[in-house]
Amino acid sequence: MSRARHRVVAALLGAAAVMAPALGTPPAGAVAPPTTAPAAAPSDDPLDVTITGVSPAVVPESGPIEITGTVSNDSIETWEDVQLYGVPSPSPITDAAALAEAADSPDDLVVGERITEPGTFPDVGTLTPGASRSFTITLPRRVLADAGVSAEGVYWLGVQALGASEAGRDGTADGRARTFLPLVEESGRDAEVDTALVLPLRHEVNLDADGRVTDLDAWATDLSPGGRLDRILDFGAEADDAPLTWLLDTAVPDTVAEVIAGNRGRTIAPTPGVDGDGDGEADGGDGNGQDGQDGEGQGGEEEDPSPDGEGSTPGGGSTPDDEPDPTQAAVDQFGGEWLEQLRSVLGAGSVLTLPYGDVDADAALRGRSRMLQRARVRARAVASEYGLRGAQRAITSPTGYLDAPTIAKAPRSDTILLSDAALGDLGGDGDGTSRARVDGRPVVVTDSGAAEGGPGPDDPLSPLALRQRLLSEAALRLVASSEPSGGGDQLVEGDGDPQSVVTLPDDWSPAAGTDFFAEIEAVDWMRLTDLSDATESSTAQPPLAVTADQLDYPEELAATELPPSAFAEARGLVDSATVLQDVLPLNETVARHALDEALLSLSYDNRDDPQAAEDVTAAAATEVRDLLGEVDVETPPSVTLSGDTGDFSLQITNGLPEPVEVRLRAVTDGDLEITGPDAVEVPAEAGTSVRLTAATTRLGVTDVDVEVVDSRGRALGASDQLPLRSVQIGNVIWLIMGAGAALLLGAIVLRLVRRVRASRGTRTA
Repeated sequence: MSRARHRVVAALLGAAAVMAPALGTPPAGAVAPPTTAPAAAPSDDPLDVTITGVSPAVVPESGPIEITGTVSNDSIETWEDVQLYGVPSPSPITDAAALAEAADSPDDLVVGERITEPGTFPDVGTLTPGASRSFTITLPRRVLADAGVSAEGVYWLGVQALGASEAGRDGTADGRARTFLPLVEESGRDAEVDTALVLPLRHEVNLDADGRVTDLDAWATDLSPGGRLDRILDFGAEADDAPLTWLLDTAVPDTVAEVIAGNRGRTIAPTPGVDGDGDGEADGGDGNGQDGQDGEGQGGEEEDPSPDGEGSTPGGGSTPDDEPDPTQAAVDQFGGEWLEQLRSVLGAGSVLTLPYGDVDADAALRGRSRMLQRARVRARAVASEYGLRGAQRAITSPTGYLDAPTIAKAPRSDTILLSDAALGDLGGDGDGTSRARVDGRPVVVTDSGAAEGGPGPDDPLSPLALRQRLLSEAALRLVASSEPSGGGDQLVEGDGDPQSVVTLPDDWSPAAGTDFFAEIEAVDWMRLTDLSDATESSTAQPPLAVTADQLDYPEELAATELPPSAFAEARGLVDSATVLQDVLPLNETVARHALDEALLSLSYDNRDDPQAAEDVTAAAATEVRDLLGEVDVETPPSVTLSGDTGDFSLQITNGLPEPVEVRLRAVTDGDLEITGPDAVEVPAEAGTSVRLTAATTRLGVTDVDVEVVDSRGRALGASDQLPLRSVQIGNVIWLIMGAGAALLLGAIVLRLVRRVRASRGTRTA
């Protein structure tokens, strides 16, 4: 039985409240409009209706509204005489809570009556299975007013499709779509809503134990034309002069550059142009193991730890000899174009940089880890490479929630973005608050409702759905700001404009060629600004005061924070790679690449499976330590000194395919001193003999531990032990030996004199 027949039976049984004039098929060529009361429809509507445009995007003071879209036949039946009707709601939504409830309402919720005035319901004819047609509905302002669209607020604007199948034609919608339509009276109103759109540029990065990107298929898809990353930049380019604020994880372009460079991962191969003078420090820290701080003691400015210049790539060295596979080729082609577009689009806008890799700030600050500071410094270095030197640093989470201690410990120079959902009832329901102070710490409050988009059954995150929700939220703020004070959640009257900061979804993939910005710019009572303008302008309300115990941080989020062991593994990888970097005079990338790996392992993305990321980091650290283990030292079985000082030799071997420069450190007690060369260069896969000098002030045997270290005294791991024996000879023995030598010398002289005399006597005779 067809779906149409099911609905006829349901109507006869009274299962659905259907108001229709007839269930039969109208005469050919004279399709009568159904009655205006729509009924709840099942979720498997045979016709799929999509709204692609609403112009203007708000109820105009005069003139019609034009709704465009498509209708498709998703059933196996042929539908004839398909007509599209506009359906406005008879009364407005007047507060943000009701708007949020409406957005989450069932797709078949009855929102109003169909407009059946002649000329307002186009007929797209017959739709065979799989066929689609475009439509345009024009609703005059007078018709909307007659339908009840007159008071300020937000109205439903629906589209319903009706057609005839084999079972005939009934009054139940065979397909539907819905969106929101705000109405604001512009006459006599000077205020406008300053709205900042924050567009995240995030992407999960997965690496193997060698530091190679593993999910190339996903990157190729997202970078190719029509992919998510491609669409985001296209959307930003469509903004033209409209302000946008980007929330950039710099690991995203850095990873694209890594893959384009051949995806070689961590390497000890020589870096082109390196003369061997690198210092090998991975994080640019002060070396004292303390967290860097800046501004009011809360977070310091550190120098860029990366020695690479603009255009450098994480792996360094040359590209592999193997030809890239099709996936690699796709990333090479589209990734390069994408990076160029990123420079152009983000360079023209306002940019906030997340800590590199989107490090879990809650877990990092809770454990007082230095990794968040390193991530901030690394992010600034990458941003500079792409010409984003004016970028500001920010801390937020993908959910918009942050724990109170995180906010308190965050660097004072960073912008904190906090969802209004984290404020609970304190944030009100769209009351115009975009600034708050959590125990005195300034934060920017983002509108979580607007970011959720529009109602179903359309895609709630389509550009049109997001635009209409954005305008609707702004309209409610503006209307509330002009009302007299008295309600606890209403804005007081003031000389400033209401504000709204909206962070769009992380996984948003906007369709190309929308009129998103054009329709917003046509609205007189809303103004797009960047984040700094939206939060620094005068407001109709002072910042909301919030105490730490009033902040909402769900227990389920706290339970998923990355564990301390993840940070310990990350630090172990960085420390080992820093030592390796120091002993490789021709390489300047291994420490920085390992730092990137460590930071990526601490990403919010890894909250879903922290153990997997931790295991990869542990394996990477083991690989680095194994490389350090290729440098070894071998001492002689024993050394004996016959005096206060003496020399001996030992052997350093290098099993690495690259030369190393190391130091030796002898661990002894205070009565024995061993000195040698400041540095020892050892060729690749070779050994070098090193001569040391020992000096002692006592007799006996001393065990000496000889370690291989880097230029800062950090041990590589190789060491050997030798017993050193000192056999000193006393002064009496030296006196006796001296006297004996003198007697011997005297005897020799006396004998020579006698021989000379004897020789003279013989000649005289």
